[in-house]
Order: sequence, then structure tokens, then C-alpha cells
Amino acid sequence: MKFWIFMLFLNLIFLITMIAMELYLLKRKKKGNEELFGFKTDMQTKNMEELWNFLM
Repeated sequence: MKFWIFMLFLNLIFLITMIAMELYLLKRKKKGNEELFGFKTDMQTKNMEELWNFLM
């Protein structure tokens, strides 16, 4: 029985984390084509700006 209570607890934590991340990503300010994580070189940033302008 303890195992199933523990599993329920883990599932609830996962659900709350997913909802919190969704709300964070929906409410954060859009700053063009900036990513949440990652590394970009100067040339890649230049190409991404051109692509972003083309798509929008």
C-alpha cells in the first residue's frame, strides 16, 4: 500500500511540474527568436533573424 501512495505522490508532483512549466512558457514575454536554452554562434544568430523575419 505504501508503494501505491508513493506512486500517486510522484504522479501528482509530475503533473504540477508540467502545469507550472506550461504556465511559465505561456506567460513569459516573447523576445523574438530567443530560445529558452542553448548556445548560438554569431552566424547562427544572424541566420535565425533572417529566418524569423521571413516566417513572420
